[in-house]
Amino acid sequence: MSDVRCEQHAGDPSSRVDECNECLVLSSEATHHQTEAAEAEEVASGALAWAETVEITVDRLPDDLRRVAAAHYVAHGHERVPGSNGLEAYVRHHRSNYEALLRTLAQLFPAATRGGLTYSTLRHRVDELVHDALDDLQTRCVDDDDD
Repeated sequence: MSDVRCEQHAGDPSSRVDECNECLVLSSEATHHQTEAAEAEEVASGALAWAETVEITVDRLPDDLRRVAAAHYVAHGHERVPGSNGLEAYVRHHRSNYEALLRTLAQLFPAATRGGLTYSTLRHRVDELVHDALDDLQTRCVDDDDD
């Protein structure tokens, strides 16, 4: 949140603006306008169009994905086997081109910061494909069990 102060607190940098409703409203409005300006810049720069159209790939997932992901997490100091969120993160970061896309995004559009509209659009598209790949894996494994 932006540090915007009402008239009463404008001259006192030590005042607690988080305790003043008027300061909170002003800060919120300033943050909203900053967000709108950042999003407009992302659209104007072509970053958003890039995120909406760039090719996203997810590798075919191995039948033993849980074991592979668990081994990865354990090898990197995690004590627990990943749950569904950890499995999704593993696929996103290690079985897709997401990391490469983030590097490309940073190189092509440095102003398109994480948390912005471009990043959110890219992340949403990647997550949709990750979910599709996990659903496909589940279907394959269920079909294999039926044989």
